[in-house]
Amino acid sequence: MIKIKKILLLTTLLFSSIAFSQSQISNSQNNEITGFIKNVMKDIEIPGVAIAIIKDDEVVYKNYIGKANLEYDIPVTESSLFRLHSLSKIFVSVGIFQLIEQNKISLEDNISKYISDIPSKWKNVKIKNLLSHSSGLPDMREEINPSEDIAKKNVYSKDLLFPVGERASYNQTNFWLLNRIIRKITGGNFQDYITSQFKENPKVCFSNIADIKPDRVMEYKPSTKGELQNYHFIVQDYMYGCGGITMTLNDLINWNKKFNDNILLNATSKKEMLTAFKYNTSSSSKFTYGWDIQNLNGVTSYGFNGAGLVNYRKFPSKNISIIWLTNGYRKPHNIDNITNKIVGFIDEDLVDTTPKFTKALHKIVISNKPKKLAKEYYKLKKQYPYVNYERTINNLGYQFLGKKELDNAIALFKLNTEQFPESSNAFDSLAEGHYYNKQFELSKKNYLKSLELNPSNTNATKMISKIEKEN
Repeated sequence: MIKIKKILLLTTLLFSSIAFSQSQISNSQNNEITGFIKNVMKDIEIPGVAIAIIKDDEVVYKNYIGKANLEYDIPVTESSLFRLHSLSKIFVSVGIFQLIEQNKISLEDNISKYISDIPSKWKNVKIKNLLSHSSGLPDMREEINPSEDIAKKNVYSKDLLFPVGERASYNQTNFWLLNRIIRKITGGNFQDYITSQFKENPKVCFSNIADIKPDRVMEYKPSTKGELQNYHFIVQDYMYGCGGITMTLNDLINWNKKFNDNILLNATSKKEMLTAFKYNTSSSSKFTYGWDIQNLNGVTSYGFNGAGLVNYRKFPSKNISIIWLTNGYRKPHNIDNITNKIVGFIDEDLVDTTPKFTKALHKIVISNKPKKLAKEYYKLKKQYPYVNYERTINNLGYQFLGKKELDNAIALFKLNTEQFPESSNAFDSLAEGHYYNKQFELSKKNYLKSLELNPSNTNATKMISKIEKEN
């Protein structure tokens, strides 16, 4: 009987990917999705894409388009390995909750319980603060690939950016510490512990750009001149978890099914992990315990993106998951807008209204009625209630900035600071608009405000210094 059980288990694992027989969607849906993807690839100049749409535990659409390697004209296939960058964080989150289920750790534990050398000023940081990016810790991202000892020494010398739990500030230090905590608790190798979630997929691994990995795609991003070039992003092994995991599209499809089937975590743990974190000074939340939260037409989704290259989103109430893996782009873009558009082809409730809102707002701006902009904006909000207004206004502002229509760009950036007065990014964008308009004092004023709201905004620091030197 034991041998029979083992055989059945092995058979299940070996043929797990086969179980996802692509259910039929209409030809028109299939053609619309493929056409949309090809248009996006052309517009943004994405070399290669691997995509899956999963509904009710069935893969309803899967496709491989374009090149995994431009130099050698290698196509993207089901064997192509993609680096997931910061999307790696969701697997760390699952790993932490697996330890919670085993009663080896608690969200309420202070990190000092597991890491003895942390500065005394960090002593009140808890596991939950690392996962939700509410720790207030300085970001290790500023370091240029030093050893762990040097990186640790540098980040330990810095003060907290804000009181623990006050608000969200995304940084890499949080998941570096989670890496260390996992190593401490398990007494083993971090990579082995996290990739155990993929036992049936041995090619899933953590790797660096210097590692030789057959079938791994080459990545591309724009140079300073805007031309497509190789993107050699390095992740030191002590920063694995912040990024670094590599897998195929099918690997993530299989993981998604195990997650849905409560194989990786039980239902109670999953519910807790996907609960919006409550910050001390904000009623809204950007993160759960390791995942980000978004809203599309009133429907909540969870996921993460990595380096603007890959994206994974789950819409639990609709039982839909979108996996979007690419290996580069020439034109910067908002990757969430792409997945939101794709899911709208599958569910009419999720047709993104952002493009209509953007078009209407664009029309208002070019009508040269800046004094009426705020009033007209409020009317649009009533008409389109589920748009990410801050991000959309900012994106439209940069469209005008790119066309050197500075007055229109500044009007939108100013509107954003008025509507979102606690957004460091909004003030940073307004400062940039003023800078290009040669309004240097206004630029400096808004960079200082951005820096006040987010002391880790290195761009603001650099630009303030630049303005002071030039003027």
